[in-house]
Amino acid sequence: MARMHEVAGTALITILQNLLFAVGMALNFHLPLWRTDPLTPAALQGDAVFAILGIAVAGLWLADPALLLLLLPILVLAYRLTSTAHLAQLAQTDVKTGLHNARHFEEALAEEIARAARTGRPLGLLFADLDHFKEVNDRHGHDVGDRVLQAFGGLRQNSDKGWQERLRSDSVAALAVA
Repeated sequence: MARMHEVAGTALITILQNLLFAVGMALNFHLPLWRTDPLTPAALQGDAVFAILGIAVAGLWLADPALLLLLLPILVLAYRLTSTAHLAQLAQTDVKTGLHNARHFEEALAEEIARAARTGRPLGLLFADLDHFKEVNDRHGHDVGDRVLQAFGGLRQNSDKGWQERLRSDSVAALAVA
């Protein structure tokens, strides 16, 4: 029974840590809480893997500390796999807006064009540009410019079909999939 409390306590601390870190990022970058890095599926999956491995390490330590030597390669592999997945997700996301970047857009566009050609379903593409955006940054500062980009990028973010990408500092593309 005591071990169950320790497992629950570990899980609770991990969840609270991620939530507090996500709140700090949301406040700092003016992003919705659900679009912050600590709450992405890749980050949560990595934390879950490490929580499970932490419990296994504790059990092995209690059983026989020499067994921990067997676990070292597994821990290294788990770290590499989870950090690689998280870094891959970060490499496709614009930090200021939380939207996908141009690299992701190019890959997604190629996939959707191929799918539309295969299925015969229509595909819509919208490009939008903020005219004179540099003036917003120059006159009101980069914090205000970041909030403008977030609002601009989030206009159709809640759409049930399609997604948006940030292509350049002042351009957003929306790909609508039927």
